Amino acid sequence: MSAPLLRPDSGPADPPSSRANAGVLPCPVFAYTFDPSRGAQRIDVPGLDGIVLTPHTVLHWAFYADGPAATLAPWAGLAVAVDVRTPDGSRLSDIAAVRDRYDFPLTAEGQFAARWSMPEQWNADSVALAPPAPLGTGTGTVELVFGTAELATTPDVPAEVTGFVQVLVEERPGPGDLPPVERVDTRRGSHSGPRFSRGNTVPAVAVPHGFTFVTPATDAADARWPYRPFVHDDPQGRRLEALQFSHQPSPWIGDRAVLQLMPFFGTARSAREDRRRWIVEIDQLTNEGLLTFTDIGFEGWIPEGPEDWGNAPRCYFAGTVHSASNAAHGALDDDGRARVAGFVRAVGAVEVRVGVSFLSVAQARHSLALEAPPAVPFDELRARAAAAWNRLLGRVTIPPLPEAERPFRGLADEEQRARIAAALHRMHLYPNTATENTGTAEAPAWRFADVFAPRTAFGESATGAPVAEGELVVNNGYWDTYRTEWPALALLDPALAGRLLDGQLMQYRRGGWMARWSAPGYVDSMVGTSSDQIFADAARWEVPFDREAAFESGWRDACEPGPDPRRGRKGIGRGRFLGFIPSDVPEGMSWSIENAVSDAALGRFAAQLAASTAADDAARYRAFARYFANRSRAARALFDPASGFFRGRTADGSFAPDFDPRVWGGDNVETNAWGMSVGTVHDGPGLAALHGGPAGLGRHLDALFAEPETADERFGGAYGTVIHEQREARAQRSGMCALSNQPAHHIPFMYAFTDRPWHSAGLVHGLARRLFAGAHIGQGFPGDEDNGEMSAWWLWAALGLYPLELAAGTLRIGSPLSDDIRVARGDGSSLRIRSRRSSPAAHVLEGARLDGRPLPTADLPIDALRGDAVLDLVFGTDPARALESGEDALDAEPWRCDLTADAGEIVASADVLDAPRLFDDGDPQGDAGVRLPEGSWVGWRFPSPRGLTDITVTSLGPTAADALRWEMEGADGAWHPLATRHREDLAPDRTTPFTLEMRVVTSAVRVRATVEVTLRQIELFDLS
Repeated sequence: MSAPLLRPDSGPADPPSSRANAGVLPCPVFAYTFDPSRGAQRIDVPGLDGIVLTPHTVLHWAFYADGPAATLAPWAGLAVAVDVRTPDGSRLSDIAAVRDRYDFPLTAEGQFAARWSMPEQWNADSVALAPPAPLGTGTGTVELVFGTAELATTPDVPAEVTGFVQVLVEERPGPGDLPPVERVDTRRGSHSGPRFSRGNTVPAVAVPHGFTFVTPATDAADARWPYRPFVHDDPQGRRLEALQFSHQPSPWIGDRAVLQLMPFFGTARSAREDRRRWIVEIDQLTNEGLLTFTDIGFEGWIPEGPEDWGNAPRCYFAGTVHSASNAAHGALDDDGRARVAGFVRAVGAVEVRVGVSFLSVAQARHSLALEAPPAVPFDELRARAAAAWNRLLGRVTIPPLPEAERPFRGLADEEQRARIAAALHRMHLYPNTATENTGTAEAPAWRFADVFAPRTAFGESATGAPVAEGELVVNNGYWDTYRTEWPALALLDPALAGRLLDGQLMQYRRGGWMARWSAPGYVDSMVGTSSDQIFADAARWEVPFDREAAFESGWRDACEPGPDPRRGRKGIGRGRFLGFIPSDVPEGMSWSIENAVSDAALGRFAAQLAASTAADDAARYRAFARYFANRSRAARALFDPASGFFRGRTADGSFAPDFDPRVWGGDNVETNAWGMSVGTVHDGPGLAALHGGPAGLGRHLDALFAEPETADERFGGAYGTVIHEQREARAQRSGMCALSNQPAHHIPFMYAFTDRPWHSAGLVHGLARRLFAGAHIGQGFPGDEDNGEMSAWWLWAALGLYPLELAAGTLRIGSPLSDDIRVARGDGSSLRIRSRRSSPAAHVLEGARLDGRPLPTADLPIDALRGDAVLDLVFGTDPARALESGEDALDAEPWRCDLTADAGEIVASADVLDAPRLFDDGDPQGDAGVRLPEGSWVGWRFPSPRGLTDITVTSLGPTAADALRWEMEGADGAWHPLATRHREDLAPDRTTPFTLEMRVVTSAVRVRATVEVTLRQIELFDLS
């Protein structure tokens, strides 16, 4: 074809997260066709010639492309840009200083090279038309620019590409100096769905870490995606079917306790289609429940959730109606739902205030009176909430943009400030308190409905659940949030983080186990007991919370099989002895990697406790520290040298056949083998050694970023289809680094363990700049924004820091998105990070100083962040001048396997039967254990004398500390007592480690029972 074509159209036929046959801007949609081999090609936008240019004129555009020309390299379908031509022939893109709202150059080459756009998505951008001469105030014609000169010379470029585009010009005065809360658009992330996520959020309105949310619903029957205006909008306009109370932590978990309201004019209707776009009455998501009316309002209950999926209790509510005229009310039976639907009606302004409670209707009224008393007007309540948010959203700041740069970068500056505020907003929406004040404002009495107790019948006006004292904090997917969210909360506000962690610990105190997904009770979702590393890292940050209880919860997670699939680590009954979870456990390899990360954190946690505890307890914690640190390195056994990937193994050590690292699922949760290939973040030197050294790991990472994700159905694997994470990974154009999902968030930082540790900084800087676009049309994230974790990842990138190794006490230094950025911490201290660059593209860290003192590596010690701290960074472009050259690689700590895995033989007294079970690595056939009668003994004989420092023992029942006596065989052939550095009772089926008083070299070791006991397993280690 000779020239690009542009024709009116309705829009794409099947966009995965938008409405079919529609655009996203309030202006016409055009279909485009062009030949990318012809270089950059321009075409005027119909109707946008001779537009008047003023200091407030802003040009918006959005484009969409799908199919192979957009989804696969070289992504020619995404080579779309705009420009403005003035009557004298000059163009806006000729002004080198002009930047779009994402701070990228406006040229066609600059836009395409920035890679901020995605296939299968509407990609929206803006640019101000306010720069000074040569444009000035006058007129201009808007052009679309398709293709680039470089694309024209790219091999295998398609002959023709197609897509859709919209262009809009508006007058938009600058917003001025807004408070942070006014920069938050709660719709960020809601332009999503089950096939493609740009956040998968609801536009929740709440107080920080509040008890409940309020959100609009465009589909009032959907408990997972209630707000999807870009799908649900009708030709008449923006659909609204309810304003609803919500407790949704994630669409994949679902909502609970949903109470819906809508104002209305005329006749009230409860049928959702009939009430659509009008303000309606009172309703519930389900047809179960009860709504009744009182003299001052209404009250009732909303049904409880499934006991095996969060065990959400029944929710009670009470509302009051405030109006200048008399209010009428009644049931609505137009849709057969009079039990749960009704209306209130009055003339003029009508204000409804609602309290919700998991305790009772009376408590709902009490909470309403405490938090929104009639004497306090709505505007004051709103101002109080805004003040609470501003205190948190103002924690991270950047300097004002110089006035001389405002015409060129004003929109980009607004976007950056909005991203900071939005990140902090999402981070402080979750987790949520589930506790209610049954006392007064002056003397609060905090209680909650216990969701960890067995389900009992609920009443019409009060809960049947046990009511417990204290604070319960819920709504958190720890597999997501442990990576960035909790470390960020520790940095921002240690006291707040401590309160939230103590509230989360109520799960362990009441239910005996920490949840993997708290919603509000136990949910069988995701892999790993990631609260282990959350607690360990918080302790390293010196966050104040119950550390001892937190550690005990982690020990139970790591060393005791859970009572059901919702609690504990799956497969740990055998995996604690094998060193990995065998592949007959679904997703066993991912469990193994996550367990290893948790174990490393628990080892560091134990070491912290040992350093701050009395001598007797210190010895105990040191034994745990040694055991967990060593066990965390057992994940190396899953590395397959032949393929260069971690792979699932059966219990006998065999790898599964037919391996393809591109296949999703199976061993790998929400990713493939590429995505899990550098998952051992706690063991970077060990990972490098598996690849032959730092250079080998570097080559593997290079290959990871070069290997394209195709989202081909052939690689759907165990999922049986292309899941949304695959589509998002393909759309990001970053190889197999699927930053759209949590398992990839550490991947760019793993260059720290290669021969090019400096490479991470520029890589992360670029990803953070380009993958968070589109917030003004409800996007803003590259994938699911889970409980603040995706936001926290971006915020760490903005700071140029990252918590790569949790509980290690350091942050990796990267390349900040702003050259001057400040964190005001909740304890009154601050951290200011200043960057000096040889050029805007300089991301190689040449030097770092903390309060004027040089840092030897690109690691910021968190212990130094006391009081006001200033981190000064110097960046260049020459790797030869990098602070870290990669030549001084750390040696990998050795992994010491159980000595009974090597040659040797079992020794036992004659009255001990089935002794081999004690050394069977947890084979289920030996789960009955081995009974040791009083005075009997069992042990292990080595082929030759071996060193021994540590042991573990697992008892099937509770066992007193003095029930077992350890002995070693001396050179004289006699048995001699063998003392451990601490003694403790054994919990049922929970593996307990002990360290010997001193390392011994012996031919045999045994344990003697002083009373009858039943043991499950014995392990022997030389950890010297």
